[in-house]
Amino acid sequence: MRASILNATKMGCYDQCKYSLKKAGVPNGIPLQFMAAFMAGFFQTCTVSPFDIIRTRLMNQPHDEKLYNGFVDCFFKILKNEGPLGFYKGFIPIWSRFAPNACI
Repeated sequence: MRASILNATKMGCYDQCKYSLKKAGVPNGIPLQFMAAFMAGFFQTCTVSPFDIIRTRLMNQPHDEKLYNGFVDCFFKILKNEGPLGFYKGFIPIWSRFAPNACI
């Protein structure tokens, strides 16, 4: 699920960001590609962060005590207890991982 969202965001946003930057006057070349990839990394983080948070919570729950009964249960418990911004904890570290990856 996460990989599908990640790749779909990367493919769609990179081209759109590149088009928008060219339209704004950024010349063709490495700076344009770098800026478009950096922006695509931001949007990747926006779409993938909730999946990373849920995956991390599921993987880190104690073996003897289940805090969550699966993906959907984890999603709703985070939403109820922390609100929508609970899915974006650690946004900057995730972006700092995606942006260089997208640029390279």
